Amino acid sequence: MASDSNDGTLSSAATTGRAGFATGVPGGLGDSPIAADQAAIPPVPLKRVTPIYPVEARVREIEGYVVLEVVIDEKGNIVGPIRVKESTPLLDAAAIDALKQWQFSPARDRNGNPVRVILDVPLRFVLD
Repeated sequence: MASDSNDGTLSSAATTGRAGFATGVPGGLGDSPIAADQAAIPPVPLKRVTPIYPVEARVREIEGYVVLEVVIDEKGNIVGPIRVKESTPLLDAAAIDALKQWQFSPARDRNGNPVRVILDVPLRFVLD
């Protein structure tokens, strides 16, 4: 970052560019996903796959929640790694395996354009 003085501070020209317009790196944060609840139209699951209850969890009568965080792209696909936000250790892998098969409608901004979003998906495991 360029500075205009010896103390490291930036002048207004260095931070705002010409004619008062902000400058930045093209493609910088513009590709970053937004929180799903910030989209004008959030993504909607079109295809859900129910997790297969792990045998060990069933035998041990373990029930619980797994909350997974995913990025949904402009086409409604899950992209990148799936992150476990809330864990029930014996159930996590089954939840991830099922969620990898889900399909979503894309989230949309207020102009109707598809946008990338971060979405938390809770999955509940209950013995029947």
